[in-house]
Amino acid sequence: MLVLGGLVVALVLIFFVVGDSLPIPISPATVALLGAALCLMITHHSGIDSIQNILRDVDWSTLLFFMSIFVLIGGLEKTGVISGASGLLAVILGRNIALGSILLILVVGLLSSLIPNIPLVVAMVPLLKEYLVNVGLCPQIC
Repeated sequence: MLVLGGLVVALVLIFFVVGDSLPIPISPATVALLGAALCLMITHHSGIDSIQNILRDVDWSTLLFFMSIFVLIGGLEKTGVISGASGLLAVILGRNIALGSILLILVVGLLSSLIPNIPLVVAMVPLLKEYLVNVGLCPQIC
């Protein structure tokens, strides 16, 4: 079972990396769901535990929390809030990476006392990517 589980994890990690570049792209969410389904099928077939017991032990509130964060950040990206904030950063900082780094450390440090760390990081990654594209430090596909 350890070998099969390790094989599933290895396949999931490989498809996380190369899934978008395949002729038929596979999104990371699809890869994660397929890996979870494959693990459930292996567990059910081996008779280690029942599917009901496994699903009962899942921390659904944490999963819903993370799904909500990703939906919220996706909505902010689609509505242009992230793009507007990154444009503001581009105007304030320009191409000054040293000032941007110091300011980022200070702002994230202050915000992390108010906002949990994981949602803050999930929000900052697209913001910083968009900033790098706006100031020309990174091509569009960064």
